[in-house]
Amino acid sequence: MKIKRLEYLLFHFKLFLGALFFALLFSSCTSFESCKAFSLATRGKEAESSQTQKSPLPAGSLDADLTSEVQKISFSAGIWDSSSDLYILPVIETSDIHGNIIFEKNEQIHYRLSYIADKVKDIRGYSSAYDAKKLLLLDGGDIYQGNIFSNLEKGKCMYMALDLMDYDAVALGNHEFDWGFENMVEKDSTLPAYKMGLKKFPNQVPVLALNLYQNQNKVADGASRGKIVLNRPAKDYVILEKKAINQKGQEIAVRIAVVGYVCDYSRSILASEFGEKGFKIKSSLEPANNLAYELEFKGLCDASLLLMHADAQERAEKLGEDSVFDLVLGGHSHRKNCGKTSWGLTYLQPSAHATSYCYSQLAFKKEESGKVIFCGTLQDQVISVDDSKNTAARPEENKEDLDDEILELSKQTLARTNLVRQKKFGVIKENVTKNPLKMSGGRACLKANWMCDIIRRVADADIAFQNSGGVRAGNFTLDEKGQCQITINDLYNLFPFENRIYVYKLTYQELLTLFDYAMTSSGSGLFYYQTGIFCHYAENSGAKGNNDSKGKNTGNNYYVKELKKDGITIYKDGQWLEGWKNKYVRVAVNEFSASNNRPDSVSGMSNPCLEWNKGEKLVEADKIDREGAEKVLKEEAKKNSGLLRVEDRSYFILEN
Repeated sequence: MKIKRLEYLLFHFKLFLGALFFALLFSSCTSFESCKAFSLATRGKEAESSQTQKSPLPAGSLDADLTSEVQKISFSAGIWDSSSDLYILPVIETSDIHGNIIFEKNEQIHYRLSYIADKVKDIRGYSSAYDAKKLLLLDGGDIYQGNIFSNLEKGKCMYMALDLMDYDAVALGNHEFDWGFENMVEKDSTLPAYKMGLKKFPNQVPVLALNLYQNQNKVADGASRGKIVLNRPAKDYVILEKKAINQKGQEIAVRIAVVGYVCDYSRSILASEFGEKGFKIKSSLEPANNLAYELEFKGLCDASLLLMHADAQERAEKLGEDSVFDLVLGGHSHRKNCGKTSWGLTYLQPSAHATSYCYSQLAFKKEESGKVIFCGTLQDQVISVDDSKNTAARPEENKEDLDDEILELSKQTLARTNLVRQKKFGVIKENVTKNPLKMSGGRACLKANWMCDIIRRVADADIAFQNSGGVRAGNFTLDEKGQCQITINDLYNLFPFENRIYVYKLTYQELLTLFDYAMTSSGSGLFYYQTGIFCHYAENSGAKGNNDSKGKNTGNNYYVKELKKDGITIYKDGQWLEGWKNKYVRVAVNEFSASNNRPDSVSGMSNPCLEWNKGEKLVEADKIDREGAEKVLKEEAKKNSGLLRVEDRSYFILEN
């Protein structure tokens, strides 16, 4: 147990639970792949045996549809004999927690990470019996952003929790760039250091990203592979020394190589935090495959895992049958995954927001010579976090299912943020949801309207756009009194990313160019919603339908048919009302949309904001959406006796 853990408990006058003998670690003999000593081609070839027994799995409700089929082991193939013992190393993976150390639902606080930490200690042990080597604990990235409890303190509660839980490694998620890569990853390739009481602790959790580059140079740690790397704030891989234990309680030392990989998520990161800082991601899996082969061929590890911020199933299938990886753990897509490739490679991925975690067992055999051989994975599954067992509103409530240490950290986080997040400043009197408004073709909803109108007022603009992904899940619903109180917490949910607002002075002709781009498949996601001008658009059909506002054949599905401003039709079917084409208009766009390069392969159009950002058309870029939102909404509430108005009209109108 780390010294800092002891200091933490002493600091808060907490004690660990008594030691728990780790006798229920082992599972029933289930499906496993043949030993690598024979051939990679034998992966997934299972036989049968009558010698099976039920395994005590980690607590949690099992997703039956995501559980690998339970089969029986054969000792008749010559690989095993009846006296052989399997040595087991359990693995737990979380991913896409998005700050949900705490989750609030219907005024009930759920301590989800404390629940998971308890399952971790069920395996590693408690108090003096604690041994981190008994479990491999990993995370697939996107640790911080998305929950007010984390956002208010720039992820502090999360990187403290992961260090206190002794995570062995994390993959680098795209949201780790939101507050600046240099702020969220230390120069020694670990999560941020932190203070506890008056003492500062270095964080010991390594951050992995093999395929991240900066200014054409590798960002990941290549020094151990003979490369000279001056700046390496992320690692290629780590080799972890762990313990595998058999049913008799006997231990063997095993070395696990964990290689980090990220998909090309550059389009979901602010350009100012990624492209403008010289970052680049190369998506090829070949370097990962080559590295795993090199580590195993040189005898530096007994098994190799691929830990990714990428969809587990998709990338596992792309690794190819020659890959030596033994287990693939993923994230990013928020999609539960549990299965095997056609050649028998296991892949796993949990759902997001700490609602589930992955569990697997790495099985090993020790030969008489002392050589350790990896034999396969057992009990592969995704286990749901039970929200009925992670509350702690009363003393001793769910005590057996919550870890004291992470629960205390969670409660402190809750206490520190309560005064800020619960502050009320206004009410709305309509349900504000993402449900599409009539006639919009899905491109208008009350929640997006509200966000766009707020941005317009913050920027003193005539028109404001919002990207589709910027309008997050979650609704504002009315109570029994027919109103919904708006708090600071709601503003963090409404504007979680702290985007700068780019304000442009454009002619209406230039605005039409932006609308043309918004009609493309690439541009629509960036400029999906808007308020301030009624844009009538129509579906393309035949030769005419494939033309944009300039008469250029684009092949796009939609085109701009008409623009109405202040009740006046200023543009229709390619013709401008006199005096409007060159008239100026102020347009507000969030930084993500304004700086994201998404060329459209069909029309050849690129985001026009990228060119405007270089010149005088960009007149302002210093306001932050959430900060400005708080100011303008408080002013509105003060003028209107607390009432906040939400625009209910569709500004994108799809014509039949």
